[in-house]
Amino acid sequence: MYKINVLMSTYNGEKYLREQIVSIMLQENVFTTLTIRDDGSEDGTIRIIKELMREYPDRIRLCRGKNVGYKRSFTKLLSYAEPADFYAFSDQDDHWMPEKLAKAVEMIEESGSADEVVLYASSDIVTDENLNQTGIHDVSDMPVSIEGFYSRARIAGCTYCFTPKCLELSSRFASIRFPEGAVPDHDFILGSVALSCGKLLVDGNAYIYHRRTSRSATSGGNGVMQRVRVEADLVFGRRGVQSSVARASLKLLDEEMNPEAKEFLTTVAGYKKGGRMKLLTDKRMRSGVRLGDLETKIKIILGNY
Repeated sequence: MYKINVLMSTYNGEKYLREQIVSIMLQENVFTTLTIRDDGSEDGTIRIIKELMREYPDRIRLCRGKNVGYKRSFTKLLSYAEPADFYAFSDQDDHWMPEKLAKAVEMIEESGSADEVVLYASSDIVTDENLNQTGIHDVSDMPVSIEGFYSRARIAGCTYCFTPKCLELSSRFASIRFPEGAVPDHDFILGSVALSCGKLLVDGNAYIYHRRTSRSATSGGNGVMQRVRVEADLVFGRRGVQSSVARASLKLLDEEMNPEAKEFLTTVAGYKKGGRMKLLTDKRMRSGVRLGDLETKIKIILGNY
């Protein structure tokens, strides 16, 4: 039975945390362990984690840290992970179907590359706070290319399962001091690593109930105004995320990167020095979401890419 180390960042998540952790512990046909980095919680989160540590001895590890935000917290977790056959990310307030991780491992195994850089991602069911379905985040039509991913990253970290080699390469990014406003999401880092150094497997099926609350950081299924705010921040607020990750990738992954990805990321890294038009006219930069592709073009033109 494969051992999967699930990586979770918590912050004031007492309301739904127990339910999510139990759903991780009860995964079928795999043995799960959980590594949690708490990002300075001030509610009952730590108490709940410690209670569950007693209920599931030797399966839950808690690392407490200062509040650095979920992006940096998840990236730090990559360095905390203990040896396992596979790894996964988890939010603190979702609910996993019992077969979630087994289905991910099955698809990775079928690709014949469990010892290589492989990232699995799936669709997810979007719900309200009571797990009533409000929609589905469907990635079945997503173009699997680094160019499309750098136009709009459509896959969600909470669906990820990945190999030790993917973890090892991605953990290198914990050493990079990204500029404020250009700090990348952990799921963007892993997606970029997989597409430049290995492979991304996309499963159109959904095995996770992705709960959206009033405190959720991203937009999906959380109201029109939140969607507008998040989209505006992607274009005007978050400046230099893609180019910063591209520069870091060229520095950290030079020997592992495939030639085509290296050429593309070199263009992204230096796009302000004559590469804008090349990116704007690159027909491969299509994510399957027209709004996302348009926003990326605007970011490139404005110099926010």
